[in-house]
Amino acid sequence: MLRFGEARDPSPGPGEALVRVRTCGVCYHDVLMRQGKYRDVRLPRIIGHEVAGEVACLGPDVSGLEVGDRVLVPTWLSCGVCAHCQERQNELCEAPGRMPGHDEDGGYAELMCAPATCLTRFPESIPWDQAAALPCAAATALEAVRGVAGVKPGDSVLVTGAGGGLGVHATQLSRLHGARVIASTTSKHKAQLLEDLGADHVICGPAEGLAKSVKALTGGTGVTVVIECVGTATFEASLRSLAAEGRMALIGAVSGDTVPIKPAVLVLKDLTISGCSRQARLTDVVDLVVSGSLRPIVSRTLGLNEAAEAHRLLESRESFGRIILQT
Repeated sequence: MLRFGEARDPSPGPGEALVRVRTCGVCYHDVLMRQGKYRDVRLPRIIGHEVAGEVACLGPDVSGLEVGDRVLVPTWLSCGVCAHCQERQNELCEAPGRMPGHDEDGGYAELMCAPATCLTRFPESIPWDQAAALPCAAATALEAVRGVAGVKPGDSVLVTGAGGGLGVHATQLSRLHGARVIASTTSKHKAQLLEDLGADHVICGPAEGLAKSVKALTGGTGVTVVIECVGTATFEASLRSLAAEGRMALIGAVSGDTVPIKPAVLVLKDLTISGCSRQARLTDVVDLVVSGSLRPIVSRTLGLNEAAEAHRLLESRESFGRIILQT
């Protein structure tokens, strides 16, 4: 259950910054949190892990940031002291990751605290609503496309759930990396929008016919890469859509349910399935947006007190790209 109300202002500790939240993206992870799917969460909890804001004040022992800096808060918070963090490779932190909005209070609020070493500055040329789409939706898609799947020119890529927050950015990034892109969606009204983002083909319909349609578009061979943004509902069809030696980057699991896998299929076709929860460096994502190579896609911007409506829109699949809450 979501409840809108007052909370005590947080205070930054050593090495932390207090961030005045300007915008926060709404992810399906937030919906699953509200539904009680994650048993490891201590309630009550302020959810939200896709934050763009301004540095409001600094705790002790913080350098390199100033009050008023425009910053992105990453989805995974790091320790700030290990060798990787010292090299600004927060995504490789040796300490157990902490997720704002899950392990500690997050961005559905006016203020939140975060380790100063985790924060990434971004320029005024990126509007606040677009900025909130970067820490999770765009950065996860970039890591999946560039890092996990290693998409390259000549690849054919199927993006499932292509009209969602992850999918719209995975579609653009797959095309940017030189691939032929097949976008899959259950919403016909999103087809032209996906073509405008660079999809070569859009398949509209349920998962049952997805693999057959993919095979028809690829001369019967299947795609070399699947960026799986949905999870259980499309997983089996995605697996059957892969060509021999194909690879799948799994970045969505919106239902939280399990899927059946026949090991023989993986062995006989030399398939690779890799999960991807890690995000690309936010500096890389910011650079792509500033250069015009990536366009953050935001369908709606709602007030913080409209979080319940944002969840409803997400669950009904009415949104295209990210829904953003604005404080």
